[in-house]
Amino acid sequence: MLTSPTLINSYEYKQDRIHRQKRLSAKYQKPVILVSAYLPNELAEKDYANQIFTDALGHVETELKKVQWKCIARHRTHHKLGSDAMLVIDTHDAKLIKKIMMKIEHEHPLGKLMNIDVYNSFGQALSRASCNMPPRKHMFRKSTALFHSNENYFECDEIEKQITVMMDRATTSA
Repeated sequence: MLTSPTLINSYEYKQDRIHRQKRLSAKYQKPVILVSAYLPNELAEKDYANQIFTDALGHVETELKKVQWKCIARHRTHHKLGSDAMLVIDTHDAKLIKKIMMKIEHEHPLGKLMNIDVYNSFGQALSRASCNMPPRKHMFRKSTALFHSNENYFECDEIEKQITVMMDRATTSA
């Protein structure tokens, strides 16, 4: 049986992440990319969570090389609620970064399990709407993720089954 991290753990982790992101934004005044796995907290310590995170980070770095943008600072953290990486990018075109990162989330076989957020040089998160892009779709439904974020349609066991299928597809397509 899976055990849930406490609400306090989740809150503290999120506050720490926000603090780190704001500190990097203030110090460099450049866009920051936040990379993590897009999974329920209960699944954050599963073996596949690190694989998803590593794949996401690798693809972000590959896309940055394609457009010849340099990462001028990196902050990587591992916590019981998951791993994340923050990359400070030497450009001011945060909207283009967001579009490129959304392409990864959309096209990669595990993209629905990846969370790649972009903050502008002032530390403000860029939404999909701010880049004239549609909202993110729910992992396993056709509606938007925001619509289901507070509703418990899927239990962790069901989510794990879907993740296993996605991981198998990603492995066979690689």
